[in-house]
Parts: sequence; structure tokens; C-alpha cells
Amino acid sequence: MTVAPLPLVFLAGEGRDELGSRGGHPNYVSGEDPGVIETLLRKVRQMGWEVGGAKEWRRARHLRVGRREHGDTHTVRVLALDADEAGCQILAFLRDRDQDMEREAAVRTGLDWAETKYPHLGIIGGVMVPVLEGWILALAGEPATDAMSKHRAQSLAAERDLDTLARMIAVTEAADVSHLPSGTVSLTAWVEQADRVLPR
Repeated sequence: MTVAPLPLVFLAGEGRDELGSRGGHPNYVSGEDPGVIETLLRKVRQMGWEVGGAKEWRRARHLRVGRREHGDTHTVRVLALDADEAGCQILAFLRDRDQDMEREAAVRTGLDWAETKYPHLGIIGGVMVPVLEGWILALAGEPATDAMSKHRAQSLAAERDLDTLARMIAVTEAADVSHLPSGTVSLTAWVEQADRVLPR
């Protein structure tokens, strides 16, 4: 009996914290050490899928298009294309909001386009409010992280020794993603997307 191949997930994030050893120059990546994205996806659904590719946000191709749009809208479009060309069935990405208050809307515009252009591609994508460290604090039980500034989230994560990749992974692995603190809407929404999209 032939066993069907597992669905492939294409990961995209800003760097090593999100992608682990899959981040960096393509010639030097490996799947040896997972980043926060893969670890968080495994918390939602441990089995039934595998990573089929990864790319840092800044390494996304810059295609010439006949429109002026926010850079993150364009990057989401390109990442969907990359995932499709890599033969992946799912695209999972994260992007810090930082101080760009237009970023969430820009990413949503890119998602709307990608979902229409690639209806066969499951997408788990979103903006970390305010930044990755805020999500790590939320996973550690801190409420109202969406309301924090970037500086506050990063400072508090550093105070609690939660700002290294090893500690981020440890916190994510220990978290109960089915019961997240209040005021963590951006993380909760992403986890709910993952639950809908990842194969059961």
C-alpha cells in the first residue's frame, strides 16, 4: 500500500529567532534546530506535516509590479509564490509590527490576494504585535502584550531572560496554546489559523 506524502509547510520569518537553523543564506541552512514558527506550529499540531522550505523575509524576491503598494503586501504575494513553486501546500509566516502601524493592513491585503490567487494553498500568516518578544511573554503567561510598545516588550523579555532563541523555544514548548492570556489577540488569531489550516 502506498503511503501518501505528508503536506509540506513553507516557513517565512524575519531571521534566526523565527526560523532557527533554516534562517540565513540558503547555502548554509539546515533543519537541525527549529525556530519559533516551527515550534509554535508543532504545539498546535505535532504530527501530520513537515517543513518543505523556508525563507527570511528580507530575502524574498522583488518582482516588478505595475502598482505602488506597501512592501509587506508585496512580500506576502512573493512568499505565496515561493511556497507554491516549492511544492508546499501550506505557507506559515510571521512579521514583527515594530512601529509600522500600517503593517497589519498591508499584510492583510497581501493575504487576501494570495488566498484568491492560490486557493489550494493554506496560509497561516500574521503580524506579531508588537514584536516577537511580546508573543514570547504571552506564551509565558503575560497578559495584555498586544498593548505593549516594542521597547516595553523587548525590555521585559530581557529582564526575564526570555530574549534568546533557546529560551524562546523553551517557553514555546512549555506553553498551553489552547489557553492564552487575555489581551494577546494577535497571537491567539495566528494559533487559531494554524489550528484551522494544519492537517488533522
